[in-house]
Amino acid sequence: MSNSCYIGDANDPTTILADSECFYCTYFANRDDVEEINAATPEHSLVDWERGRRISALVQMYDLVAPLDPTHAARYLERLGQIAGALLANRDDVRGFPVDQFRGRLMPAWGAFTADRDNQWNTDPVIAGLFTYGMAGFARRVTDNPVLQPQYGAEAVRFVTAVIETYEAFRRELHLGNHDAWAYFTVPAEYASLACNDPKFAHACQGYRDTAGKPIAYNENLSMMKALAEVALASDSALYRGAAAAGCVSPARLYLATNEAPLLIAKNFTFFDKHLRTEHDSDGTPFFEWDHQLPLPRIQDTSHAGFELGCLAVLLEDKIRLNALLKGAGRSERVALSTPLFVRFANTFLRKIWHYDYQNPNGLRNVLDEKVNGKSNPTETQNANEECAGWIPLAQFDRWIWTRCRDATFHTPPGSPDPPPSYPYLREDNHAALLRYRQFH
Repeated sequence: MSNSCYIGDANDPTTILADSECFYCTYFANRDDVEEINAATPEHSLVDWERGRRISALVQMYDLVAPLDPTHAARYLERLGQIAGALLANRDDVRGFPVDQFRGRLMPAWGAFTADRDNQWNTDPVIAGLFTYGMAGFARRVTDNPVLQPQYGAEAVRFVTAVIETYEAFRRELHLGNHDAWAYFTVPAEYASLACNDPKFAHACQGYRDTAGKPIAYNENLSMMKALAEVALASDSALYRGAAAAGCVSPARLYLATNEAPLLIAKNFTFFDKHLRTEHDSDGTPFFEWDHQLPLPRIQDTSHAGFELGCLAVLLEDKIRLNALLKGAGRSERVALSTPLFVRFANTFLRKIWHYDYQNPNGLRNVLDEKVNGKSNPTETQNANEECAGWIPLAQFDRWIWTRCRDATFHTPPGSPDPPPSYPYLREDNHAALLRYRQFH
């Protein structure tokens, strides 16, 4: 990683565009995402969290640069559309990849032979959310901007429909009812029959077996909510409603996107919110602790927590319009994100996750804990420093988040050359988030 990509404090347009150029050249200029996606086979599946990180980074960089230089921003949108199109062309049902053994059908999703589920072909809402977010994010930005629609409008409509198709396929695992304030996807009931004979993956497999029929992990639910939030707004556009009026889009799918999806998002956030535990630091400052999944009392790790917060950041951006859709549908539920909520998450990061030993000059400096309760005993080499991306949007509520995440991301262990030859914790997702939210520093 070039040292020229270090992120300074300046946030003027010239600096932003120069930093954007460095970002694009570092991560995207010499890599062909479409070729990688098209090379997928059942033995080398598309299931890859890095691809989700790249998608989110492209969305954030487009949002950062578009108000300053639409031409410069266009390459981010173009690359996002290329990735979304390639993912759609390589969806399991399109490619004829193996049948999902637990759902008994070719899914409009992306699966893999999964070692912790008896090595059966399996699809998941979490990966579906990761990948459809690229389609939904592209579509929402195109439907919001009439200038882009002559070139990208047809693709936007196609991507919105594709996201709804994937959502439909997982609806039978959805807990959503009028008389329940909570909503969530559930672990497939078929997991109860897992044999879990592979000793290497037995523990993880048994976890899936034991939670069959219960809520999936919070991060897995929120992955789908993030995509559905964007697709709900794109579906409510004149472009997509016009396609529906012309008979090009199913009215039932339009209803799912504009009525059911906002309701699901509101109730799923309430489900997550009600399982956060408020604790207090020694001076009375409130912060959150929470578990990875409702049925499993396992403290959440910094990586998955950051992913959850990155999803909440998207819901926050879309909150006003989602709540307008709920109001228009005559619903009383709302996406109830609030400033006190995000402040407590920020306190969790600053008080528990970020470590800085002010007393010992040889102690930990700018090292992130691997657990949200701050008790994983991180070291210079065993830490969560690369997992800052989802926490960085909290800078909107506490500016120190940005500074501490920048310091942790560019942290180099004692004894490293000055300047260092590379930044080992810098990757596309935290890099993009630091640039996108630097304005709050």
